[in-house]
Amino acid sequence: AARFRAQNTGKYAWAMDRQLYTRTISSVADYFEGYETLALILNVNIDELRRWGDGRSRPPAEVFFRIVDLANKVSTHA
Repeated sequence: AARFRAQNTGKYAWAMDRQLYTRTISSVADYFEGYETLALILNVNIDELRRWGDGRSRPPAEVFFRIVDLANKVSTHA
């Protein structure tokens, strides 16, 4: 039973994380007028960035922290 709860907790956490990732990535991509520009800024593959933005996979932590940093800078200048 504990193993089942742990697995479900992980799925729930990923669902919450996915929402955070998709909202953050999408808003920063919108600010820079598309995924192409954001991919260039981050020096990442655009298809990979789209997968992260769609919630199909997770970005590496260091890339996501850079995206969050951009989101913070964007929100202070908006």
